[in-house]
Amino acid sequence: MSAFDLLLQHKEFVALATGVIGTLTGSAGAIMGYISYRRTARFKTLDLRLELRKHEVDISDALAQLPDLLKRAKNSRERITAATGQTGAMQQWLREFEADLSAVQGLQATFHAAIRDYHALSNVALEEKLVESHRLRIKIDQYADKYRAALAADDRERDHIRAAHVR
Repeated sequence: MSAFDLLLQHKEFVALATGVIGTLTGSAGAIMGYISYRRTARFKTLDLRLELRKHEVDISDALAQLPDLLKRAKNSRERITAATGQTGAMQQWLREFEADLSAVQGLQATFHAAIRDYHALSNVALEEKLVESHRLRIKIDQYADKYRAALAADDRERDHIRAAHVR
């Protein structure tokens, strides 16, 4: 008698054995899937916290440099105005400068007052904080770009003044 014939005689036993094996395999797969899901959720939360901390460091550095950039731009503009005598334009520039300096100080106060304990936050709250930090970084970059452009314009004006004195 061959093994195949033996299996045919005990097909109920074979069906029961394969059913039990299938049930065990399915249950083990479900348990492993759940464990993987929980682990992935923890990693996502960890990734969000890590990303927030990176943003925090970037924002802190950018905010620390911004007042100095604004002051350098103001000093530069004052020197250019003294050289060119365009005091009317300087008054308008100073009004904008004061408004921007006040806004930057407000950004600094908001940033420093923010709660930095992210452990109790849900993933949704972490994502909202991440978007909020991105918006703050955009505002900081806008001010930085504006005053870097002002410094560059002043440098070009200095070049024009030097060229006029050489002739």
